[in-house]
Amino acid sequence: MSIFTPEDLLEYHYQETSSEKSFLIADALQTDWALHQKYEVICQAAARLDKSLVPPRPEAVQYILDYAARHTATATV
Repeated sequence: MSIFTPEDLLEYHYQETSSEKSFLIADALQTDWALHQKYEVICQAAARLDKSLVPPRPEAVQYILDYAARHTATATV
């Protein structure tokens, strides 16, 4: 049974773990089938999320920039 949590696997996937912890997780993934399956689910979910990202419309970005410019100018006066 693995000592790593789903949060550990998520951090590992996004390369947010220390080098020591990354080594331990990589080693555990080689030997623990259940942990490897959980990691695969995380990888698949991350891939689906990456594909579903849609950039904002240029009009929306411009509206936000205009709003920020108006409120920044009045806040400093």
